[in-house]
Amino acid sequence: MDMCTIHHDHVALSALKLGPDAGDSRQRPCVFLHGLLTGNISTWYSVAALDLARDRSVTLYDLRGHGDSDAPAQGYDLNTQADDLLTVINASAGPSEQVDLIGHSLGALIALRFALRYPQRVGRLVLVDAPMPACEWVRPSLEQVTSPEALRLWLAGAPAMIGTLTGRRLDKLTRRLTHLLFSTSLLQDVTGMAAEPEAAMRTLECPVELIYGKDSPCAPVGETLNTLFPQSRLHWLECGHYIPSEAPQSLRTLLLSLLEFQTDHTPESVLP
Repeated sequence: MDMCTIHHDHVALSALKLGPDAGDSRQRPCVFLHGLLTGNISTWYSVAALDLARDRSVTLYDLRGHGDSDAPAQGYDLNTQADDLLTVINASAGPSEQVDLIGHSLGALIALRFALRYPQRVGRLVLVDAPMPACEWVRPSLEQVTSPEALRLWLAGAPAMIGTLTGRRLDKLTRRLTHLLFSTSLLQDVTGMAAEPEAAMRTLECPVELIYGKDSPCAPVGETLNTLFPQSRLHWLECGHYIPSEAPQSLRTLLLSLLEFQTDHTPESVLP
């Protein structure tokens, strides 16, 4: 286990490297991306990263503005965050290594943008409840947060998002989110994220695994995306949008089967 700081464009990104070095394993390195606001390195740590790190290089990192990474005033758009990801991959796996990308929510949107810009760097793409476009699926929720007091009420009404956070940990999260939402361009950048062009998605050659919660408001997105990628499979889990916290065991089982074995194409699967 190796905690490190990776710098991109004067922004320090906190990262955690697990498992053997990229060149010491026959398996492709994996890079995990967490979701918006309440996500961080810990989102994926016990869900799947530890198991996968037994025989391959695994990298987790805090998106800009999240966890222990810097929270600059600007740069929360998909292109900038895809460049953050490129820097993380180059630093952890090497400048020409192909990786498997696993992203949840906003992390899935960043991973998809990266795959469309740098398709030669992605071996397999796993999109977990990607809310595309964010301007449609994320904007209505974030627009409720009009003040610090509204933020506190919003968090109190979202137990699936904050999990078991209470006391000082919840206070720390609230302070960070207050800065992110009211002192940076994050709100504007995220709520302005449009859908990726269908023509571009139809050209993506790598296998794409789509994992969606059957009760997620974003479930229709999974069905749409499954018609666009040349090589995609749609997998349903019995949960809502916050899959890593709502269905961690089912998600772990599915991810290990998808990333450790090359399986034949089937249209969709369902796990309890």
